[in-house]
Amino acid sequence: MKIFISKFKGRFNSSSTFIFLIFSFLVCITIFANRSLSITNGYYFFRALNGNNILFPIVFVFIFLVLKKYYAFLDISNSNFLFTAFLSVCFAGFETVGYNIDRYTKLFYPSLTLYTFIFNMLIFFGYFVIFYFLTNLLAKVLERYTNTDVERTVNNTTFLNYNPLEKCPVPHTERLGKFSFLKSKSYSVGYFDKKFKYFSNDTKSIFFVSGALVSFWLIYYLIFFPGVVTQDSYYQIEQGLGFRNLTDENPFVHTLFQGLIISIGSKIFGSINLGISVFCVLQMIFVAFVISFALKSMAKYSVPILFRVASFLFYLLHPLIGIYSVTLWKDIWISSFLLVYSVLLTDLYIDALEFFKSKIKVFWFILVILFVMLSKGTGIIFIFFSFIPLSFKLFKNYFLKLSTIYLIPVVGFFLIRLIIIPCFGIQKGYIREPMSVPLQQIARTVKENKESINQSEQKEINEILPYNELPTLYNPRLSDNVKSEFNEKMFLSNPMKYAKLWAILGIRYPKSYLESFLSNSYGYWYPETKYWIVSDLSYVKMLYFYKKNNRTVYDKNIENYSKDSSIVKDTLCEYLNNHIREVPVISALFSISFYFWLELFIFMFCLKNRKNDVMPMFFIVMAAFITCIMSPVHAEMRYAYPAVIMFPVVFSFSISKLGRVPTNKQKQK
Repeated sequence: MKIFISKFKGRFNSSSTFIFLIFSFLVCITIFANRSLSITNGYYFFRALNGNNILFPIVFVFIFLVLKKYYAFLDISNSNFLFTAFLSVCFAGFETVGYNIDRYTKLFYPSLTLYTFIFNMLIFFGYFVIFYFLTNLLAKVLERYTNTDVERTVNNTTFLNYNPLEKCPVPHTERLGKFSFLKSKSYSVGYFDKKFKYFSNDTKSIFFVSGALVSFWLIYYLIFFPGVVTQDSYYQIEQGLGFRNLTDENPFVHTLFQGLIISIGSKIFGSINLGISVFCVLQMIFVAFVISFALKSMAKYSVPILFRVASFLFYLLHPLIGIYSVTLWKDIWISSFLLVYSVLLTDLYIDALEFFKSKIKVFWFILVILFVMLSKGTGIIFIFFSFIPLSFKLFKNYFLKLSTIYLIPVVGFFLIRLIIIPCFGIQKGYIREPMSVPLQQIARTVKENKESINQSEQKEINEILPYNELPTLYNPRLSDNVKSEFNEKMFLSNPMKYAKLWAILGIRYPKSYLESFLSNSYGYWYPETKYWIVSDLSYVKMLYFYKKNNRTVYDKNIENYSKDSSIVKDTLCEYLNNHIREVPVISALFSISFYFWLELFIFMFCLKNRKNDVMPMFFIVMAAFITCIMSPVHAEMRYAYPAVIMFPVVFSFSISKLGRVPTNKQKQK
């Protein structure tokens, strides 16, 4: 590898005009190519390059001049080359494959031929050049910032990256080099800490931030009053209020808690609809306090005030955060618990000795782990993944303490399930929920290769899925149609038999399996995927929907409810779901995979710079991505919500030099 890099570096530094011409040409092809054209021969191949465009030569010359002038900017040292090359391959692959999957649910359109393969490879290498330059640029900016010392003033003495854990911090008067705008005393970190005292490491800041968030989110509460209730939410409300038998399809603890609050609210205010509004207020306050706790923790570890204020504005102004705070989904609760868990986990990872000294902190940590697992069926996956980096670092010195801390909530979780579920007659959830990927792969294989599957295999497939109906049932982007026909009882009678069948079909038809998986998950790794973001449904709308479809309606007050219609709400949802993705730059904030892309970049950046303080956070994000791509739908923002709500904290912790702000006792010393 070193020999290859040295040769590549020598060539690149030779200012070869030929190399820059090729790179410029590839980038222009990527920008201007007509990827919707069906390439079936050489004529259509050249037409797809779309070179007959006056902007092509103009952009070509511009890119050539930029590369020739600024090629020295690119850092192709051993570590940086691997870092940028890996990210560039990932992002270029996502863009190249994602376009075809999004529009045609195929890897190559209309089929794999020599022409389509070459065309897609040209697109891939063009994207590679673009992302290689951009990742270098962003990495250099972040490295320049993270290598810059930041002053902190304590007791009228200026320290450089003050860390109270050090025995004798040394005063510094040096300034910030490239960041010379911070030289002025009025822009010192100490000044900002005093100016923005409500964004500091104290209890007052929690109440100030949460109060500000709730006050602003009241706008969404009034627009969506009494709260957003989708079909899943409505089904859960019916169970929580005792109208239906309780099941564990949705986490029964969340269902019971939600039902209890709504029941109390309905008794006080006289209707279930108003009872839902009470739960929404409680949820909104809870989310606000969780976010304020995260911002307080950022202050605790000396995250610059600029990032703390920017994070606060993200939570305050992003419509997604505000609307989801008044949406009755279990995903909101597990995302909030994961945010608290990630902050406490980072605290433990950075300074285990100090963490274990605080019994209150340990108690809350155990409780939060339990709540994460009880909030959603995938909760235990997050705990497992986050435990991996922790165990590598702390098991040597804290094996017993760490094992005990995690065993208590895990044992408690399984005891709750083993005791409460049978005692209260709670119906267990369906096994089909986590099996979306294999069921979809079998369905697509049958649709595309029905004639070549032998009679024995057809019979086995038909035992768990309606073989002849699968071509009609199969929807490449949604598994609900297929999994609803899944015969769980037959599958559980001999799971190894059907697992073997799935494996055999996968070996024989790998293309169908791969395209099925990509088609059912591309919204989480292809940033240009368009999908609905927020819902305009409500409890009243769901009641009338059930009534219209002759389903049982348990609420006796249905006749007293006026039909829910709001021009403001409908307009806002229409804009966010259908138009916001067309607005340049801002659209990225509403792209699911945009957050995963950025967090992947930051993760690799931290690995490259050996910044391990926040590794547990990235493993939580990794778990979120895995649960998303294994989900039943190709894109669902609420499934990816943990990555969204954690993003400001992950980013700020990752690029900041972490050092604890001194407590009052430490200041006195």
